[in-house]
Parts: sequence; structure tokens; C-alpha cells
Amino acid sequence: TSTGVANDTIQLDYFNGSSTVTTTRDITGTGTLPAVIVISEAEPYNFGTVATGSVREHVFTLTNTGGSTALTMSGGGVAPPYSFAGGSYPGTGGTCGATLVPDGSCTINVSYAPVASSAGDTDSIDIDYYDGSISQTAFRGIIGVAAIPALLSISNGPSYDFGAVSVGQIKDRVFTIINSGGYTASSMMGGGLAKPFSFAGGSYPGSGGTCTASLASGASCTVVVRYAPTQAGYKYNDALSISYDDGVLNQTVERDLTGSSESPAVLELSISGSHNSVFTFPDVTIGKGNPELATITIKNNGATVATLLKAENGFDAPFGFVGGAYPGTGGTCGANLKSQESCTLQVHFAPKTFGHFSDTLAISYYDGSKKQILLQYFEGEGVKPQANPMSQAAL
Repeated sequence: TSTGVANDTIQLDYFNGSSTVTTTRDITGTGTLPAVIVISEAEPYNFGTVATGSVREHVFTLTNTGGSTALTMSGGGVAPPYSFAGGSYPGTGGTCGATLVPDGSCTINVSYAPVASSAGDTDSIDIDYYDGSISQTAFRGIIGVAAIPALLSISNGPSYDFGAVSVGQIKDRVFTIINSGGYTASSMMGGGLAKPFSFAGGSYPGSGGTCTASLASGASCTVVVRYAPTQAGYKYNDALSISYDDGVLNQTVERDLTGSSESPAVLELSISGSHNSVFTFPDVTIGKGNPELATITIKNNGATVATLLKAENGFDAPFGFVGGAYPGTGGTCGANLKSQESCTLQVHFAPKTFGHFSDTLAISYYDGSKKQILLQYFEGEGVKPQANPMSQAAL
């Protein structure tokens, strides 16, 4: 009933037939506390969220905090989806056996392998042993949540077409990645892209993209893919791929990509069929003749619509657009000019004094990738009226 060394004497009195005799035997013994097995981890131990079809193991430490050796140790209590790893006590890699000395420790390995989703699987690890006096059982509650594996999808399916893009132009597209599974996707990486496709900025998830290496269940993130063709007249095909660990296996989800390329808008100017960069108006007699008119034709020889077409500068007198403003009265040019189509500008020369005049018209447009400028130079002479010969004779 107590610990430590105890001493005593056994005394035996008996009558030997003639007298009373006494015999004694000294005895000693050491009292110890019973064995007490303690299982590590807080109560209950939480395996966390585990994907169905996968296995998560945990090693528990058993310690004998009592004073006696624990005997006839064995493990039990766990039932599917829990088990001792490998199928039997102490579990694969576990070191526990049938005994455990005072202050000694050993390990058991328990696995959680759910096959169906669950809001909470509960169980208990039971370690049976003899404490030196009676049979005992040490317990540790365990709990885990089972979720279906991560399942990623990419928006804009089944195939995304960037359309026709001019050489030298870039077009970015934001794709949304959604995890509709019950488990966090991990080890996410983007790939599969080859020129003229790439992640914007050069690497996953692309400039402005929000995806990282993991994506929680029910969450979404974005990647930004860039299409930048360098040769005209081609049809390109590729696939955006996102690889990830679904909690059980490595998986890959893809989105097919396509795009075509075309040459940029190329505008040219001509006046009366001439492409001379300098146009000379006929001489205008001051005070006698009407203004000289010129029709400028602009043609788009490229494969892309020219946009933002406008005059970058105004004329200085005596040059100007007919009526005073671009494209001139009777002119047909607007802000856009389709491939292989033409439009016109109406320009006049109306000097009020004699002399030589020149000016430059700058026409700007966007060719599909960048701004371009066309220049047309004008010159003309304002001349004095000739004297009347008859009037001279009269003088």
C-alpha cells in the first residue's frame, strides 16, 4: 500500500513435544506504484481534413509514468477509416511491444484513410495493459474530416479564341481557376504555353493574376495569358495547363487556346493617282481665280482596320480643308478605315497675296499595334494678275 523498502519478521511458535519453541524469518520488500501508460497529443487528436482516397498517418508516443513495468500491452479500439498503419499494432514503424518499463517510451503509428466524405469521423485509440496489479486501458480520442479531392476548372471553355491579332500587337486574357472540390489544391503550377502564347509578364500566374501554389475548396483565382503573334497569316493553337495535387494524386486541367495573326493596317496617300510626297497646286492669280482644289485618297493596304484616323495638325492659310475642317466638304474619311477600302480628303489652295507657299499635312492612325503618321507636303504660287495689253497701248 506504500512505496519504498519495507522490512518485517515472520515468527512461528510451536510445541516440539517437550517445550515451546519459536522460529523466525526476516522478510523485506520494495513497494512501487502501478504502471501508468499515457498517450501523447491533446484530447482528442485532430487529423484535420483529409481527401477521400488518401491516407494520413500520425505517430503517437506512449510513456510509462508509473513505477512498474506495463505488461501484456496491446492496441485496439480503432475501426475504419482508422487503423494501425499497415493493419496491426503498433503500426508500421511503431516501436511499442508487449512491455514498457517505468519512464520508458515507445511509439505507435495510426492512419486515417477515409473513403467517403464526412463532417467528422470520431474514434478512440485503446492501449490495454497490466499495470502490475490490475488490467488497465489508456485512451486517446481521435477525429478527422473527410472531403472529396480538389477539382480545378478553367473558365472560357471548351476553347478560347483570341481572334485575329495584328503582328506587333498583344492581347491579354484573364482566365478564372475554380476549385469545386472539397479539399485544398496544392502544388499549383501553370504551364503548357509556347510562343506566341505566354503568361503576361513571362511567368505564372501572369501580371495581375492572383493564383498562387494553393487554392482552397470553393475558392477561385486568376491567371493572365498573353497572345502576341510575330508573323502574319498564321493560325496558332496551344493549351493552358494548370497542374496541382488534389490531395490524392497529381492532376492537370487544361484550356485549349487558338488565335490567328494578320498584318497591321498600312495606309498610303495619293493625289490624282500620284503618290508623290510633294503636291504642287496650279498657280492661282490673286483676285482673279477660284481656289485650287485637291482630292487626297487614303487607302488601307493592310489586313487590319485602321482606327483613330485624324489630322494631327491644321493648315496655315492659304492651304486648308474645304469648308474649314477635316475631312473637308465632300471628303469621306472618318475615324476608321477597313482593310482594302479607301476614303478621301478635300484640300484647297486660296492665296490672297502673291508669292510661294508651302505647308505639311500630318495624318495619324492606329495600325492595330501602334500609332503611325503619314505626311503630305503641299506647295503653290500666288501670282499677280497680268496687265491688260489694250490698256497699256492707250497709255
